[in-house]
Amino acid sequence: MIKVIKIIILFALTLSFINFSIVNAQVNNKINESQTFEVSGKIDSYVFSRSVPKQMKIGESYQINVYVKNTGKTPGMFRVVLTTPGEFIYPQYDSYVFKLKKGESHRVVFLITPIKPHIGSLNITVDLYLVQSHKFLPTDFVLLDRVYGEVRIIKPAFSIERAFMDVAIIIMVLVIFILTIIFVHRVKHHFHLK
Repeated sequence: MIKVIKIIILFALTLSFINFSIVNAQVNNKINESQTFEVSGKIDSYVFSRSVPKQMKIGESYQINVYVKNTGKTPGMFRVVLTTPGEFIYPQYDSYVFKLKKGESHRVVFLITPIKPHIGSLNITVDLYLVQSHKFLPTDFVLLDRVYGEVRIIKPAFSIERAFMDVAIIIMVLVIFILTIIFVHRVKHHFHLK
């Protein structure tokens, strides 16, 4: 009988310990969730969209401006991630990590370069994440904001219209040069005959 009572007491203690652990874990998760809401951030979509060119030329670099503001109540660490269609624009991914105090803003400049011609809509995306730990595991990032910009055309570095224009200029220069030589030759010939 004493063994049965000991087993019941041990069982009751084990259940209470398990219950305490579960409640404690739930409280800890709630604390972490409330801390997440203390830090918030926003990307200035107007500045970003104005910096994304509608037309690009292969081989030229373009600046993409991203202004981030900590709109939360506490300081935080943020990560800004640029994503481009990698088949047409380099780099496909780029990112910066930085800290911001409450109310503070930060400017991030990405350089992108088109590498392949394209006609049609290409999206450039910037995501703003809250960094929850320095381990940089996928679970350590919380998406706070996302903005899109659209490139409509990527022109080749060599334009056929420009090539025709260059050829026309070269032909005009050659014609003027040949006419000048003919004129000089006739003037010389005219003065030698007299």
